[in-house]
Amino acid sequence: MNSQEFALSVAALRRDGEEDDGQPYEMSIDVAFDTLARIIREAREIVKTAAEKLEPPIDTSKSAVANIAAVLSTAADRSQAGPVAQHLVGAKLALRYPEMEIENHSYSTADAPLNRQGDFVVNDTAFHVTVTPTPALLEKCEWNLRQGYRPVVLVPDRKREGTLQVAESLGLQERVEVLAIESFVGQNIEELSRFGQAAFGENMRKLFEVYNQRVEACETDPSLLVEIPDNLGT
Repeated sequence: MNSQEFALSVAALRRDGEEDDGQPYEMSIDVAFDTLARIIREAREIVKTAAEKLEPPIDTSKSAVANIAAVLSTAADRSQAGPVAQHLVGAKLALRYPEMEIENHSYSTADAPLNRQGDFVVNDTAFHVTVTPTPALLEKCEWNLRQGYRPVVLVPDRKREGTLQVAESLGLQERVEVLAIESFVGQNIEELSRFGQAAFGENMRKLFEVYNQRVEACETDPSLLVEIPDNLGT
């Protein structure tokens, strides 16, 4: 439904609330709620349709790391790097470990109320995904260690060196793994493809499909979805 159709729908609802002579009559509560629910559903459909998906410049002639970097760059241009990074890592873990249930929370969900060790936990490893690393995050890694977990911090490649320096200042450089998101996700695609070009596009597509499924399951913003390009096959 487009905006013009929505406007006509609202006008029809208004007419439904009038007598034949144009005078309004009092709606019952049930009718009022049904009318409101219908308007909300149709408004949401308009927003969903209007939202532009992410369209990163995916190029199968480039490395997986370069393509993941392109996704994060496109997201950063729209101030969406944080949630996109989190769900890319979640999709990578889900692809890599299909026999395991990889938790899936919205980007706005805080760890503390749910007593979570990190954004994702696989066995005894707690993964923290962030595009803005802070000393407070490294301090949480200390808490992970006290709880018997092995912390892994995933940050954009350009921020890895600075994060390592913070870890070193806290004496954590040998106990906390700091990895680049681009490499962590991209290397997985290369491994799943057995480092072969033939399967590379297919596995990039699988990553984005799982990513989109996870986004749709826990986020309300459809603009976080990735428009999967045709050059990745079907």
